[in-house]
Amino acid sequence: MKRNLIFVFSTIYLIIALSCPSYAKKKEIVWLTADFPPYEILSGPYKGKGNIGYMKKNVIESLNEYEHINMVANSKRIFHELKNRDMVAYASALKSKEREKHAIFSVPFLLARPNHVIVRKSKFDKFRPYIRNEHIQLDSLITESDLMLGRSVGRSYGRVIDKILKKQNGHKNIWIFYDDLFKRSITELIKKNVDYIIGYPSEAFYFLKIANKEGYIVPIPVEGTPRYHLGYFAFSKTPWGKSIVKRVNTVLKKHRNSDKFHKTLEFWLDNSGKKRYRSYVKEFYSNK
Repeated sequence: MKRNLIFVFSTIYLIIALSCPSYAKKKEIVWLTADFPPYEILSGPYKGKGNIGYMKKNVIESLNEYEHINMVANSKRIFHELKNRDMVAYASALKSKEREKHAIFSVPFLLARPNHVIVRKSKFDKFRPYIRNEHIQLDSLITESDLMLGRSVGRSYGRVIDKILKKQNGHKNIWIFYDDLFKRSITELIKKNVDYIIGYPSEAFYFLKIANKEGYIVPIPVEGTPRYHLGYFAFSKTPWGKSIVKRVNTVLKKHRNSDKFHKTLEFWLDNSGKKRYRSYVKEFYSNK
């Protein structure tokens, strides 16, 4: 009898204990992360100084009832996971109609110069015939020159550039990198295996600073691209995603126009770049 009572009370205690928040396992959000310096810096001397990392930290702190798991992946894998899994998040997405079919996007929080054609300064003259009003005609550059473009698979470069690359997919003057880290692109440019690449100017300046090759490249804006791109958080397109994005939007609206957040990006800009960035901020938030 005594043993039975001990068993009963032990069982009741275990049930109560496991039902308490301190014992219950938290639900997990998987944060898909691209190694995307200087926006998100996962290693090296500047680890943690990216502005996307700064904003993600604020969002995660507001969702403290969840366990947060980081998973490093390339762009193609990130959007595959967003499409096929629940409770998945990504903090540095460009929005497109195709991506909106499979993911829910937050309010915009990041303003960044669009992707540019990036060339070696020593070879700049070969690109002059394709430059009009200080912008390069990318479609003509691919089809009419013998210059080799290096680009990453799965990465979105924005609507205008993506449309051109989709049109010219398979062209002999395009070398596709299946490793979509920008480090691969800039390395191939430095090695002179390609003549030009596509990326954010700040990405190029970051890697060239690390490699002690500052002043090595010239970024050229692409004809038809906007003055700046908007960056978003993206979530699984599920009832959970629809619920969580409302909370995330509240955090983003609180921090996205703060001086502290802007300085995390300005850290990587020269004086002219800082001035240009502040003009974008003033333009974007003037009606917010």
